[in-house]
Amino acid sequence: MDKSEFVKYLDELFKAHSFKKKGNRWSFSNDEIIKVIELLKSRYGNFYYIYYGFIIKNLELDGCKEHVSHGLGSLDEKENARIKELLDFEISIPDEDRKNELKKFIEREIFGMFDKIHTEKDLLMELKKRDHLNDIPLIVKKYFGLEDVDEC
Repeated sequence: MDKSEFVKYLDELFKAHSFKKKGNRWSFSNDEIIKVIELLKSRYGNFYYIYYGFIIKNLELDGCKEHVSHGLGSLDEKENARIKELLDFEISIPDEDRKNELKKFIEREIFGMFDKIHTEKDLLMELKKRDHLNDIPLIVKKYFGLEDVDEC
C-alpha cells in the first residue's frame, strides 16, 4: 500500500464518521468544538503518525494546532508496538490485515474518545480524569480554571 492508497482508506473511514478532509487533516465541527485527525509522514522513513484532538471554538489557538492533542497509541505495550508496526510501511504486512487492525485501533482509541466528547463541558470532564495536565497548553488550563492543578 502506498501513501495515496493509505490516505484514501483513512478518508473513507473518517468520512463514515462525518469528518471532512482538507489536505492530510480531517475535521468535524459543532457549535463548541472541532474534532481533528491529522496524518503525518516521518521524515526518516515510510512511517506515519496519526494525531487527533480538539479545538475549542471560543478560545484562540495561540500558536497551537489543537488545544488538546493525542497520538494514536495504546497504554498496553504490545498493542502500542503493534500500532507502530501497522503505521510503518517498511514492515511487510498484507494490506487487508493492516487496514483491519488499524481500523480496530482507530475506532477504539480515536472514535472512542470522540464519541464521549461533544462539548466544552465534556472535554473539561475528560481533562479532570487525567493524572496530570503536563501536555495541555496553559491557555487551555486558564480557560477551564485548571492552572492551579498539581502537575507531576
